[in-house]
Amino acid sequence: MVASGLVSLTIREYGMRNLFVISLICVLLGWGCTPSEMQNRHISLSATVGELSADSELMTKADADPSSLAAANPFTGSPAVNRPLDVAIWLSDQKGVYSNNPQAPTYLPCVTSVSYNGSASKDIWTPDGGNMLTYPLPSDETTEAAPVYCVGFYPQSNWNIEDSGTSASHIIDGSEDLMFSKQMTGSYEKNFAQQKFEHLLTWVKVNLSTTSLRAAEIWGPVEYLKVVTPNQKVDITFSDPNQIEYTGGPKDISLALPEPPEMSITTRTFGQVFCAPPEKDSEGNLGYTVKVKTANLSEKEVFVKLLKGDYTTPIESADYAVGKLFVINLRFNDIAVLEGVCTLVQWDNQNSNIYLK
Repeated sequence: MVASGLVSLTIREYGMRNLFVISLICVLLGWGCTPSEMQNRHISLSATVGELSADSELMTKADADPSSLAAANPFTGSPAVNRPLDVAIWLSDQKGVYSNNPQAPTYLPCVTSVSYNGSASKDIWTPDGGNMLTYPLPSDETTEAAPVYCVGFYPQSNWNIEDSGTSASHIIDGSEDLMFSKQMTGSYEKNFAQQKFEHLLTWVKVNLSTTSLRAAEIWGPVEYLKVVTPNQKVDITFSDPNQIEYTGGPKDISLALPEPPEMSITTRTFGQVFCAPPEKDSEGNLGYTVKVKTANLSEKEVFVKLLKGDYTTPIESADYAVGKLFVINLRFNDIAVLEGVCTLVQWDNQNSNIYLK
């Protein structure tokens, strides 16, 4: 190696008294080491999460079957002992192909999990906790080590490996804040850089109010409130670049209602939910369909167009709505007519950053 030759010249010039010091430097820098002499380098991660958005209201997950009742449960704040960030990490020695079949000495490929409870780095272990994952070492015939590929998912559970390990999917149940970190590459020489988790869904909050006390009496208490998500599943293909699609037909998601469910002239939040990106109505407007049933009147359905923060400009792309919070304000008047308006509240700054080392 060139580096070894330079060291030999230095030894002849300065004499044997510096041999020990120079040898130590060689060991530390890896000069002259064969792959068999190199030490394993563990794969480790640390995590941070973006700051809480201006709208700091959170809903706890409903104590009910999430397929029938849902309340948005976003992860906000920094990982801590009392609020860990639990993520699934998939690692592989094949680009775009993942499976859970750890093999010594690196224990790749592997589908495992990490629970962050602070900012400290954590080594990545096999699912049974028996072996620590390592980067492949360079072979005697090559100058560079083989790469390792990684993707990440939030929440930690219910992500399905599909298509022989080339894609993943997760059901949209309305309560889960789904996030994904795009495929990235690391190696023995160049460890993983920052990995960014990005939101895959739109957060929708529904507020209800009446125009008068008489209107509240006419409508009566709310019996159910539903938001229609245009799709039921997120599909991710680990191509380059990664492809994210939303599949399955529309689905009604019933929100967990507050107690008591009576409406009043005071605006009140009646539920929050995560949905697939919005769909267009017959006039080309992007928005969500909301269904509501009260004690005194039959089900009413309204399509609410999504507007930007100025309350007037409609959004132009479904992708724009991903990772954002929209507040739908429904007003019930005394002639049994339902009116709706929706505006944007920024939510992008809640994206999570994961650091792989």
